[in-house]
Amino acid sequence: MANKNGKAPKAKVDDELDAEALEQMRADAGAGLEDIAPGDLGLPIWRMIQSGSKEAKRGNEMEIPGAREGMWFDTVSRELYDEVIVVPCKVVTHYVEWIPIDQGGGFVRNYGGDRKAYDDNLVDGFRARTADGHEIVQTGTWFCLVVAGIRDGAVIPINVRGVFSFGSTALKIHRQWVNQTSTKKLDAQGHPFTPPLYGSMWKLGAAPTSNKKGAWMAPTVTRMAPTLKAADGQAIYDEAKDYAQFANEHHTRLTYHTKPVGELTDQRDERENDASDVSEKVDDNIPF
Repeated sequence: MANKNGKAPKAKVDDELDAEALEQMRADAGAGLEDIAPGDLGLPIWRMIQSGSKEAKRGNEMEIPGAREGMWFDTVSRELYDEVIVVPCKVVTHYVEWIPIDQGGGFVRNYGGDRKAYDDNLVDGFRARTADGHEIVQTGTWFCLVVAGIRDGAVIPINVRGVFSFGSTALKIHRQWVNQTSTKKLDAQGHPFTPPLYGSMWKLGAAPTSNKKGAWMAPTVTRMAPTLKAADGQAIYDEAKDYAQFANEHHTRLTYHTKPVGELTDQRDERENDASDVSEKVDDNIPF
């Protein structure tokens, strides 16, 4: 029955269940959601503002008020941060086909880790272009739990799942980050092991860089403390582990709604890039 405003009244939702009912539902946890992919969920894709970004141009329909070079934002909330604190959960290299901007632009296909189409269409040993003019871009993709953002010195809790992708000039940063995470060793009572990717928190920032083709902002990556040392470290660790399992199963179905960081900088070749590196310095100050 409609109310006096002509709208159907909202149904009252009662999520309180007794212990027996909760146990029954826990036994079926996740049932029916097995085939949901990152693209279906609309996972936030995180990007960095550059001087030419539409988000930083006054009067542009994509403008985000207050946006300036080097700031991070996600494509869902469009909130801006100077730095973000993340727990990486899964890293992969994808080969992604795009329609060039001068042909209208747009995502075509994610080949996942299969680089055959990329190799078959290389035109200069680095760039791949299909017969119809599409670009196939090598992309370093990180599925991260975004724990907090830092804006004007204030730490703002976020706690959302997101995706960071690096291409072209930023591939160097991606590779160095992979190297740091994969070579770290810990020792548990005489048993050395490689910790899980989500065992550490990292801070992503930005720094100016340039080469003979121009100047732009490059991502910076700094290792922070172990995840479990955070005040709510166990909850963060458990959520990151769950996200890692999800991403491991579904990453090839990710739909890229925007090109990776480094890919919108006049197509500069990362082989000429002297961009900021992944920092060897550890920032173990957990600001929350």
